[in-house]
Amino acid sequence: MKKKILIFGLVFIIIAAVVGVIVSSILKNKKNDQFEFGLRTDNSYFIKEVKSKDIISIDIPSTYNGKPVKYIGEKAFSGCEKLTSVTIPEGIEEIESYAFSGCEKLEHISIPNSITSIDFNAFENCFSLKYNVYENGKYIGNSGNLYITLISGIDKDVSSFKASENCKIIYQNALSGFEKLITLDLPNTITYIGYNAFAICPLLESFVVPNFVKHFDFSWFYFCSSLKSITLSANIETVSIYSMMGCSSFEEFNVYSANKKFAAKDGVLYSKNLKSLLAYPIAKKGDNFSIPSYVETITTYAFNGCINLKSLTMWSSIKNLNSSAVINCKLLHTINFSGTMDEWIKLDNANLRWDTSFVVNKVNCSNGSLNRSEA
Repeated sequence: MKKKILIFGLVFIIIAAVVGVIVSSILKNKKNDQFEFGLRTDNSYFIKEVKSKDIISIDIPSTYNGKPVKYIGEKAFSGCEKLTSVTIPEGIEEIESYAFSGCEKLEHISIPNSITSIDFNAFENCFSLKYNVYENGKYIGNSGNLYITLISGIDKDVSSFKASENCKIIYQNALSGFEKLITLDLPNTITYIGYNAFAICPLLESFVVPNFVKHFDFSWFYFCSSLKSITLSANIETVSIYSMMGCSSFEEFNVYSANKKFAAKDGVLYSKNLKSLLAYPIAKKGDNFSIPSYVETITTYAFNGCINLKSLTMWSSIKNLNSSAVINCKLLHTINFSGTMDEWIKLDNANLRWDTSFVVNKVNCSNGSLNRSEA
């Protein structure tokens, strides 16, 4: 009898376990059925969109089809006007542009420690979002770390700002318009800084990029009129320098020597091997700049809006003048070229639109001078 009871008990346990697995699978599949997924080249999934805009709360899955879900895609939850609560699991790395825009009733969102970036306008018009306050900043995070993302500063009249030592993300426009801000105290836990993060801070004079940030964007500093120097840390892998708009005092880039992608020389930003000139500071002193002989490529927007430059000295070793390499440099009218006129004409014709504003009108070559119209 005892043997029969034991067997019956074991059978019951096995059946219960199987039923549990089946129920769990059904619930998991039902949860995943709420979303459209997309597969990325790294063999992970992203949330493409939510199927119903009428959801009130949502738990985002960490896996789909046995593979990790790492990204919340562009506009994935945009316009979910009834949504009040979102739980994002560990493993999610990026929240893309406009992901939750227009979620006007969204109050609670749990941001995981695994997050590495939150793109442009991800929380646009999320008017009800509740924040955690640390000193002079509003943050969102999770129960283990309340301060993962700095959304905005509170008092704009301060001369200094200290971010939480647990902060990883500085959201777009977070400290924009802090017109009395002189010093920033940012921890090395930060991995991402959003668009216009420190724009219109006219008293900020220098900035050192936190060590674990991988992408540098000059848009962080638009209209920082006192900014003179920026130091790129060792882990910067990509840069975006479309313009230095409103940074009328900016004179120099510096780069940590351990950086594997970039280097700075005399304040000018280059690729690590110095063969590509990437960015010339808008207010660098001197009306002539001699491009080093080892430079082969002048990249797009390398000379953009330079306020002091009147001439460039260029070696015939130059191979590429990218489109809009020179643009908006109102005083820059002359090129001093070490090669012959024929060599210049060949270079000029092979690199159309390198001087988009056509401000350079005279080229002095080794065997004579010519006007650009002759090239």
